[in-house]
Amino acid sequence: MIIKRAILFVTFGGIRPEVREPLGDWFISEGADRWPDRWIEMVSGVETLKESLEELGGNGFGEVVVQPLLINNGSEYEKIRIVVNRFVSGDTAPMKVRLGKPLLWNHTDMERLAGILGSNLEATIYVAHGTGGSSDETFRLFDRKFRDIPWNTTFVGTMKGAYGPEQIAERLEAKTVTLKPLMLTAGAHAKKDLAGDGEESWKSRLEALGFDVQCELVGLGELPAVRAMFLDHAAEATLIRKNSNPLEALVLAARTEQDPLLTETANSLGLDESKILACTDMRQALMIQELQAQEMFPDCELEIVEGALDDILAMIDGQDEYGGVIVGYGELRCLGLEHRARAIFTQEEIVPPMGAGSVNVVEAMAMQGFLYEIQEPNPITTVYAEGDQDGLELWALYYDEISGQWWTDWIAADPEDPVTAGREFAIQIRAGGQWADGDDDGQWTDDEE
Repeated sequence: MIIKRAILFVTFGGIRPEVREPLGDWFISEGADRWPDRWIEMVSGVETLKESLEELGGNGFGEVVVQPLLINNGSEYEKIRIVVNRFVSGDTAPMKVRLGKPLLWNHTDMERLAGILGSNLEATIYVAHGTGGSSDETFRLFDRKFRDIPWNTTFVGTMKGAYGPEQIAERLEAKTVTLKPLMLTAGAHAKKDLAGDGEESWKSRLEALGFDVQCELVGLGELPAVRAMFLDHAAEATLIRKNSNPLEALVLAARTEQDPLLTETANSLGLDESKILACTDMRQALMIQELQAQEMFPDCELEIVEGALDDILAMIDGQDEYGGVIVGYGELRCLGLEHRARAIFTQEEIVPPMGAGSVNVVEAMAMQGFLYEIQEPNPITTVYAEGDQDGLELWALYYDEISGQWWTDWIAADPEDPVTAGREFAIQIRAGGQWADGDDDGQWTDDEE
């Protein structure tokens, strides 16, 4: 039986027709070249996305990829994720849904986009919308990628938040600056808030600081290489399953939630780096330390704590030395406290515990094969599987208690023989995964010691 498949490219904001129409034509045309057997459509906003999902399901489609045309995983990406999860969790959801990642999802994406935008010998600032919240950390990390390009004078700022023109100006040596939008389209925001004559625009604020400012209003969506990145994310979209939410979250101490930028040592997540970050097991601690090594997370002291989630939250809320805790997002939901999640981690960032989520037969067989080959896994070894007969992905963390080293890796595997896939993955990760860093040298403490 032929399965009808579709791709929905999702945009946000008031994109003018003269900008939206050619953008849609490009994505639909290039998507059709890559997937000639799929229905491809551009939709705007979550309400239209809901309607399109219901319509596709009613018309007999078996699978749809939802690909957000967003720069980072901010509030708009979260809105799309919620719509997709609710649709999949509905009693009569008729089709599989895969959710693609935004443009700047990880370090590989940042390096790729930095290469596309190129080395600018004259001072150039790419300006994103920004939120002033935790998702702006993406832009700080992206800015650092340009520091790795020799002789480069490219910088990244935001219209909102901590990366404004005054902060960027402190790093500029030349007095001539070119502003470009780090946005899908060069729409009203870019024309008004970036290049406008109003005193609050980036252009006016830099001119007030003595800079000669030029503006090039070209949206990222106009660049074929950037559109190819979005298409690649659509090709790698993650299957969203009913009642499956193994992701883990950062919860801030309650006193910090009220004013997340209360102290000078708080970062864009609102996490005070001078405070202890609690983890509920060694698995989390290992993965957080790796994120710290990649400069993707604050360099807090880590401490492993145990107990019921409500007791742990009461502890970090009541003791000033704690800044936050890493917990299971599903546990937060069970307590009705999902609103306290300041940031949510993917399985790439923190490999979930064994058997997390609603496990189907294919996933269970893959994990069984992995554990059979490992034979006697220590308590910190974990494997997470996601997929079905159409595709299978595995993530794993392997910790060697003797040496204190750990390895982590990810593979796309053959769903036709999941047991063999799991066993081969176990052999691969025991030999060393993507990194083999770290040792148990006091980077964190266990409260029971």
